[in-house]
Amino acid sequence: MPTLTSYSDVFNTCLLMLKKRGWRYWVVGKGQGEEQFWAERDGWDLSATSPVELLGLVMIYETKQPQDYTEYWWREQGPDVLSRIPTKAPKYRSKIHRS
Repeated sequence: MPTLTSYSDVFNTCLLMLKKRGWRYWVVGKGQGEEQFWAERDGWDLSATSPVELLGLVMIYETKQPQDYTEYWWREQGPDVLSRIPTKAPKYRSKIHRS
């Protein structure tokens, strides 16, 4: 079992973190099966299917710090690591199993 996972029991924590960082948030389609979570700050609006994903998008925004909207403002330059992502975990010892 991992020390943290993307699951609904961390949603509230994510929303509290968004609020602490100055983001307003809301959900569209609550209870209809196709929920879409939104966050907005200074006119920058982000949308995701969960608060965990939304917090990840906020991380991209806050790391890139765009001044103006341009197409693909969020892209990070570099090699295509997704196509070469390892399929086997490296050797490590999880904090869960440490004394």
